[in-house]
Amino acid sequence: FLARDGYFFYRAAQLFCRTYRLPVECRYLSCSRYSLRIPLYHLDIEAALDYVCRGGLEVTSEKLLFRAGLTGEEVEQALLHLSLPYRRGDAIPYAALPNVRRQLKNCDWFLSCMEKHSREALPPLIGYLKQEGLLESLSDAVVDSGWTGSMQKSLGDALAHMGRTRRLEGYYWGLYELPAAVERDAYHSYYFSPEGNLKEKVHFNNCLFEAVYTAPHGMTLGYRDIGTAFVPLYGEISAARKVFVEQTGDCLMHYIRQLAKEEWRPADFAADRSVLYRLFKAFMGYPSRPE
Repeated sequence: FLARDGYFFYRAAQLFCRTYRLPVECRYLSCSRYSLRIPLYHLDIEAALDYVCRGGLEVTSEKLLFRAGLTGEEVEQALLHLSLPYRRGDAIPYAALPNVRRQLKNCDWFLSCMEKHSREALPPLIGYLKQEGLLESLSDAVVDSGWTGSMQKSLGDALAHMGRTRRLEGYYWGLYELPAAVERDAYHSYYFSPEGNLKEKVHFNNCLFEAVYTAPHGMTLGYRDIGTAFVPLYGEISAARKVFVEQTGDCLMHYIRQLAKEEWRPADFAADRSVLYRLFKAFMGYPSRPE
């Protein structure tokens, strides 16, 4: 179960497995696109630059450089070397990103800095993924909220570099699209898929979904070897946010405990999707003022 959207899926699955005595071992994998991609940057600089210079909300020069793994002090130095026509907090227009990419590619200081951090980050990532059993010869799969399936692609690339030959299977709440050049049948979705399910997508808000289903810890920034184990390094999270997630979790797990008492049949899942659609349409499409 991939951090952080998979946190409550993980807790629910643990309860279902205990209740129904299912022969499935559930593990929570602390990772993020950031923690998986930075260690691989030095293996493919062109792909690294593509990721660093991708679009998004309020993309600034500072945000691009942090994507490359630079520290705060190094960001200041890089801005001096690059002389970009944007101040630190200025949003960079999407159409200007290819030119920024060219400047980054032509800046030897930036490239050497990015490569240095990437090489340093790879051994702890390898140690953590081995420790969590992803190179064992057992069948496995990853679980996440979904949207684009990029985490599965990044994790699969890291494991392939480590010598894993069998493909990684992924199971998702929903998928809007898939990464380029992946095997379609390795990506499984429950509520909507890239092909069709238009009404489910229209009456769904993935930002709201992520605001509720998340973990009471910050984003995974990397990993550290403490001698006896490899541990994830988390970013900061506000005290108010942590309290909100924990309170929400109490409500969710109360519901899950009640749900686990029910008898399940394969035919129930189609009926559940119909009920979920009506609930999401009302809540996400036409919320009341208290909601």
